[in-house]
Amino acid sequence: MTVSPRMILNIWTKIKYIRIIFRCLWYVIYIYPTYFYYTITKKKTPYDKRYAKTKKTLTKLSRLLDIEYHVTGYDKLDPNERYYFAPNHQSFFDSLSMIILSEGRHLRCVAKKEARKMPVAGKIIYSIDSLFLDRKDLRQSVKIMREAGNILSGGEQDVLIFPEGTRSKNANHEMNEFKSGALKPAFYAKKGIVPVCFYGTPDILDPKVFKKKYHVQVCFLDVVPYEEAEKLGTQELAVVLKEKIQEKYNELKNNKF
Repeated sequence: MTVSPRMILNIWTKIKYIRIIFRCLWYVIYIYPTYFYYTITKKKTPYDKRYAKTKKTLTKLSRLLDIEYHVTGYDKLDPNERYYFAPNHQSFFDSLSMIILSEGRHLRCVAKKEARKMPVAGKIIYSIDSLFLDRKDLRQSVKIMREAGNILSGGEQDVLIFPEGTRSKNANHEMNEFKSGALKPAFYAKKGIVPVCFYGTPDILDPKVFKKKYHVQVCFLDVVPYEEAEKLGTQELAVVLKEKIQEKYNELKNNKF
C-alpha cells in the first residue's frame, strides 16, 4: 500500500489531538462541575472569586498545552487606569490568553453569541460575566456596546473586544478589517485604547504544527489616549489600530525561539 502525504497528515493530526486529550481531558473533567455550577448559580459566587478561579484554571490549562508566553509592553500600563483592549484575532486562545495575562485587572470580554455555545470555553467566559453580541441584531449590538461603555466608565473593570469581529482564517493569518463600531465603547467611556498584537496562538491546535513548546508572543502597544482617538474618529482609528498591530505582527514573525 502506498502511503500518501495526506495519509501521513491524517495520522499526524490524530497523534496531536490524542496527545492533547490525554494531557488535558482529566483536567477538563475536573473543572467542568465548577463552571457548570457558575453557569446556573453565577450570582451566588462573587465576581472577583470567579475571575480569580478562571485565571488560575486557564493558567494551568496553558501549561498542560505547553504554551509559553512572551509578553512585552504590559508593564507600561497604568495599574490605576481602566483600558479598552483591542487585539488582533487568530484563535479562541486569544481571549483566554488575555485573561491569563491580565495581572491586576478584571477583563470583561465582548464576544459573539456563538462563543457561549462552546462546550467548555463558552462556560468559562460566561462565568466571568462576558457580554455576548448578536451580530445579526443591530439593536442588541448597540445595547451591548453601550453596556461595555458603562462597564468601562465604572472604573472597576477593563473591557476586551476583537475589532476584526471574527478570527482571521486565511492560511497566512492576515488580519481582517477592523470594524469601527467595535471601538465605540471606548468613546462612550472616554477611555484609552490599547492595541494588542498576538502571534503564535493558531499553532496550538494546528494539526500541521507539532512543537515541544508553543511560543505565543503578546505585545501591548502604546495606549491611544481618548483625546487622540476622538480627533481621529472611529473609522480612521480602526485603520490606524490595524496598521499598528500589523506592523508589530510582521516584526514578531522574525523572532526565533
